[in-house]
Amino acid sequence: PGTSILTIHMGCGVDRAGVRAIGQMDDAGLLGPDLTFVHASKSSDDEFRAMAANGVSISVAPQQELTMGHIGPTPIDRTRALGITMGLSSDTEAAGAGDLFTQMRMGLAAHRTLVNEGYSTFAEEPSDLTTEEMFEMATMGGARVLGLERTIGSLAAGKAADLIFIRASDVNLFPVAEPRAAIVASAHSGNVDSVMVAGVFRKRHGALVGTTLDDLRDRIEESHNRLLTD
Repeated sequence: PGTSILTIHMGCGVDRAGVRAIGQMDDAGLLGPDLTFVHASKSSDDEFRAMAANGVSISVAPQQELTMGHIGPTPIDRTRALGITMGLSSDTEAAGAGDLFTQMRMGLAAHRTLVNEGYSTFAEEPSDLTTEEMFEMATMGGARVLGLERTIGSLAAGKAADLIFIRASDVNLFPVAEPRAAIVASAHSGNVDSVMVAGVFRKRHGALVGTTLDDLRDRIEESHNRLLTD
């Protein structure tokens, strides 16, 4: 509610087409804060500056960008350096994990490798991307690129009660010295004890509420078969 954001997968196959789509949009005066570009990995530095100047936001999907090959390296360096609003996404679950734990961890690893090994040549790149920043990208960053920062993305009075509860006692997390760092570095979907959507529990103490996994599998299988035959 209250948002009108157009999401476009851009700058991720430009070498195939031989055109600079973002540059063309800039020339036509079409760039603006109502646009979120997914990936933008192969966009030129000038195109990134145009996105920054016009308030375009970027959603990166690190696992898919690293795995699919043609998309290009995750552009956290240029996006971050220019102060472009950035969030995390999973792009497509057909090519990787749908959880943000994976995206946070792979985004942090990809960025640090590119910068520390000298592969990032963007002169305006600030150093030392932190786990706290990655956590912010997965929460408020995602809310901002959707235009929903007043509704979701943080724990605050008046916002939607969309929450996950993570078991800090699980062996891969315990003992927790800094919660955000532990989540980014080590957490996975199996650590999620409970899920609340709009104040209603949809998963509670490890079990789904209002449905069963078998029911969901049946629905997924039905959808899968329909897609293959239609």
